[in-house]
Amino acid sequence: MPSLQAFALVDAEKKYAEYLLETEIFALLPQLDVFSIDLDVWTTLNADFRQNIATKTLVDCSPRADSIQVALSKSTQPLNIRLYSDPIDTMSDRALANVTATLAVIAAILNKAESPIPTAFYLDQSLQAFQILPLTLSNAVKAFVKVCQQRSIEIVWGESPVDFEVDPVISPEFWRRQRERRRLERDQAK
Repeated sequence: MPSLQAFALVDAEKKYAEYLLETEIFALLPQLDVFSIDLDVWTTLNADFRQNIATKTLVDCSPRADSIQVALSKSTQPLNIRLYSDPIDTMSDRALANVTATLAVIAAILNKAESPIPTAFYLDQSLQAFQILPLTLSNAVKAFVKVCQQRSIEIVWGESPVDFEVDPVISPEFWRRQRERRRLERDQAK
């Protein structure tokens, strides 16, 4: 077996879910630390496959309210969601509005949601600077943070990839956490 530890399928179309299911990826699952996958692919995978990879998967979601509603639906909900966004200082007004609306939608859904809910959201670290954000975005981030705290959902702040040819596509922090989880599991099995 090759020593594949991470698999990323980001910015991919739904048809790649079918290709993925046709591969021998199940044989590689025990050695994988990280699966990073686009929301469109995730929602197209069958429920058994999603269940088998859920704990080691980071699902990438664009900052659009319709995308996040799909991500948070009970039938397809991942455990770990990364909301892709460029750093705030490089965003257009439209992109800022999309991020603001998306965070507001997430907060509203999580306020009403029953279990299951995601265990973690991965967001660009520039959203953490409340004091320099536009007021509407700052309010949306604060509401999002508050509902996550109330629901014991972790927020992980980090850098989002901007240039997919240079930046790491797989979240370094998610990968680090997954390696640590795997190490703890091995230690407990001894």
